[in-house]
Amino acid sequence: MQKENNRIAEELQTGLDQVEKLQREADKTLGKLSEEFSLSESKNRSSTRSTQDSKTSIPLRSFIFDVKPKKQRLSLFSCIQPSMSKKMRPDS
Repeated sequence: MQKENNRIAEELQTGLDQVEKLQREADKTLGKLSEEFSLSESKNRSSTRSTQDSKTSIPLRSFIFDVKPKKQRLSLFSCIQPSMSKKMRPDS
């Protein structure tokens, strides 16, 4: 029982060491990325805004559930109106 507890404790310590190592690597990478983006952000701030404004936005619901936009139907009145206008004009 004691041997098993010691083995589990060693495995947990090894796992903890690996997690701490990964955390340090992630922090270093985030630091590098933040430096890189802060430098490029100051240079390209105006161009980034113009490209963001020109992008078309997709509603989140459409993105998640693949909802396609509804087609615009012609109104019944728009179909009838040209023939009605001919009948209504007295000068013809």
